[in-house]
Amino acid sequence: MIQHTNLVKLQILVVFLLILALPALKRSDCLAYQFTIGEELRYKVKWMHFRLGTVTIQVCDSLEMDSQKVYHAKFSIDSNPVLFFINMHSQFECYLDEHLRPHLYKSEEKVDGNKCSTYYRFDYNEKVVRVKIVDQKDSTKIINKSIPLDRQIFDGLSLIFYMRNNLLCPKEEKLNIIANGDTWLLDLKIMEKAKKIRLKAIDKDFVTHEIRGEAHFTSTAGISGRFRAWFAADDKKTPLIAELKVFIGHVKLILESWKNLDLETNEVAEL
Repeated sequence: MIQHTNLVKLQILVVFLLILALPALKRSDCLAYQFTIGEELRYKVKWMHFRLGTVTIQVCDSLEMDSQKVYHAKFSIDSNPVLFFINMHSQFECYLDEHLRPHLYKSEEKVDGNKCSTYYRFDYNEKVVRVKIVDQKDSTKIINKSIPLDRQIFDGLSLIFYMRNNLLCPKEEKLNIIANGDTWLLDLKIMEKAKKIRLKAIDKDFVTHEIRGEAHFTSTAGISGRFRAWFAADDKKTPLIAELKVFIGHVKLILESWKNLDLETNEVAEL
């Protein structure tokens, strides 16, 4: 009888431990994103019937920074040279670690003849972000400041990888974003229900998860307000389509080409 009672207690303990392990297993799914060196995603940017330009996201290489491995990612914007009302050629770079914490962010923005350089250095030992912004037309216009790093802060590029990494973890949260030399709040909602969309570049349906958000600030290219994005529910969680509000209205980014990524044969989950 005593042995039977002990066996029952042991079974209950095992079940209890398994229940506790379930959330942990789910959390591990949220940390499953792996960087692919050489990955390049190219998007056409559409406004009404016009092609405004091209956006490119790259994972260039990896290196050591602050005694740990970081990944060097680039985000480029190039406007359509045919259009007379917009002239934008900007590049943004981020060095982020495996926990998706940015260590260094720098950008060179060229918009309608105006040039601006931005530099953010994230010091996790001193718990501070060192900010430097320079107006290239007027060297006297320089911003040098420090921002407390007492919470997780994302830049725009590390935010993209955070969304990819957490795609399969439905939740609502407020994130701290650094933009224009200051920190701001961004609302993020990762939707649970999957949806099929067709990518015309390869004439294929993809199972996707949608992410919705709202930026309570104005950033690069006048990006502000609400946005939506659809990511493939595959092992790479590739961003396929995004809808954004910018200075001339709502635009759509649509993936049209890629490198070092096999979307044609990538297996995706079924609805």
